[in-house]
Amino acid sequence: MRRPRPSIRLRLTVVYAVVLLATCTGLLALNYAMLYSSLYSQVDPPPAPKASVEAALEKAPPPAPGTDADQPNMDAIKSVVDAEHQATISQLRTSALVSTAETSALALVVVAMVGLGVSWIVAGRTLRPLRTLTAATRRIS
Repeated sequence: MRRPRPSIRLRLTVVYAVVLLATCTGLLALNYAMLYSSLYSQVDPPPAPKASVEAALEKAPPPAPGTDADQPNMDAIKSVVDAEHQATISQLRTSALVSTAETSALALVVVAMVGLGVSWIVAGRTLRPLRTLTAATRRIS
């Protein structure tokens, strides 16, 4: 038994919706790539906040033997502050990218739903003259 073909209106709706989704997906991918590039293009991170330096002073290892006990090991402090600062920057970048991806996926679903409705209306309006012509032809015959 032969399965009936979908109507031309349904086929046009699907084509319109697929084109719309492909275009929106490309736009979101471009937006995500630009955000990624922007987040990772900064070579020199901003300076560490003063609170991080004070916290690093507390975590600093004791001074090496034969050095002044009052002078903290500045290299060790700098490495602790830099490591903490880099970890914070990395976490913020990742959070921004994940948040953007989630928001973009939700936006794409909303656009898909609205796009299907608009595509159905546009396909119907596009086919209206053809339906009118077909109805007139049937009446004449």
